[in-house]
Amino acid sequence: MSMKLAIPTNALYDPLVANAQRVCDERGWTLVRTTEDECASLMLRNMVDAALLTPYGYGVAVSKVDYRIVPAPMMMSHDYTNVAGVWFREHCHDVQTIASTTPRDYMMMIGSIVLSEKFEIVTDLQQTSLPFAEAITSIDAMVAWTQGAVPATLDISEEWSDLVETPLPLAFWVTRMDNEDIDAVQDAFVSMADASASQERIVTEEVPTEGDHFPREGRISFRWTDELEEALFATLQILFFHQHFTELPAVKILGRD
Repeated sequence: MSMKLAIPTNALYDPLVANAQRVCDERGWTLVRTTEDECASLMLRNMVDAALLTPYGYGVAVSKVDYRIVPAPMMMSHDYTNVAGVWFREHCHDVQTIASTTPRDYMMMIGSIVLSEKFEIVTDLQQTSLPFAEAITSIDAMVAWTQGAVPATLDISEEWSDLVETPLPLAFWVTRMDNEDIDAVQDAFVSMADASASQERIVTEEVPTEGDHFPREGRISFRWTDELEEALFATLQILFFHQHFTELPAVKILGRD
């Protein structure tokens, strides 16, 4: 069996694909590393047989392609994770502009939804090419991946957990393959994951040693569980409500649906 896979270049997903090149070389498979958005596009255009997709990448194919989710290592955030956040311009009292350097990334979409649902800030997420340090002084709100020494005002994963009361699915394997290939596909995706993906990653906020500051904590999980299906359906519902899809996608699992 020969396959062509697409995986995103974002380092966030590295625990799931740390050994992807080696496994593909051993099996004679082709590996494409590209943007999150392009991974979804390649799957949609039938240019690859499987890809590591976000819930948006999975759902955007509704009514066009019949995908199946592979029950293999995946990624899901629980509460505070310091993965992506929202930064507000200093002294900003009325948010009129929201921007991101990567507005088509799934976590940026989730950040925009959080602002709308929790804080009633309903403004289109714009594209900006400004450097982050300059953007947060001229744009009312920036939605971005974690920016090192500049703590976010809002942690997107934490705000999502508070809003929806479920974890946030981040990425999972999706394929067009038939049921007869389940074992080979699952084994390959398990082998591609880093050893660290066998355990949860605990994330704790660093806080000043002085003052009444209480550290926030969350985790990122990598093991396939039934909880992912429930969380994914809730996520797809909200993305559909915010018109990211034309129809509500069903959660279909390889070998079962």
